[in-house]
Amino acid sequence: MKHTLPIITLTTLAAAASAQAASGLSYNQVNVCRSSQNNAISAQFQVGGNLLLSAAVTGEGSSEPTLGVAYVFKNVAFATDVAVGIQQAQWESSTYTVTARRALAEFLPGLEIAVGYAESGADFSKGLTSPIFAAGATDYAESAWSYELAYGVTKQIQVTVARVDYKAEPTQTVVGLRYNF
Repeated sequence: MKHTLPIITLTTLAAAASAQAASGLSYNQVNVCRSSQNNAISAQFQVGGNLLLSAAVTGEGSSEPTLGVAYVFKNVAFATDVAVGIQQAQWESSTYTVTARRALAEFLPGLEIAVGYAESGADFSKGLTSPIFAAGATDYAESAWSYELAYGVTKQIQVTVARVDYKAEPTQTVVGLRYNF
């Protein structure tokens, strides 16, 4: 009983320290994007603490959504969050993704950067293809690197600019508007 107060104090301090170390990134968001090849609308929702569910629809030939699920590892290093996930367009092969996101508030409040890699599960050597949805762009490719810069005009509205480098496909530039909720 005499150790109760120190345990409560340490627990409270640990909780306060972890709350201060949070990345400050919002994972509940709706995005409207325009790339050099198509338009896209996507939504992402955080379920529980670290699980993300996403859906995206592009103007590339069909309105079938790309659905995804990812797990976020928060504050992996240097206040950077890393999301590892899988996504699939209807009737297509799965795509595996890894994305690192970090708020750059120490340079400019509201600034954020993300770098991602996606690889298709389709066997391209057999002529199979699968679309990769990355940073608001979609193309049929084996893999893609994405680089995104976002700036928070307000706490809920962000303007985004991204570059998506698809393997053996043209690079796409994406401009978007994001609503965080």
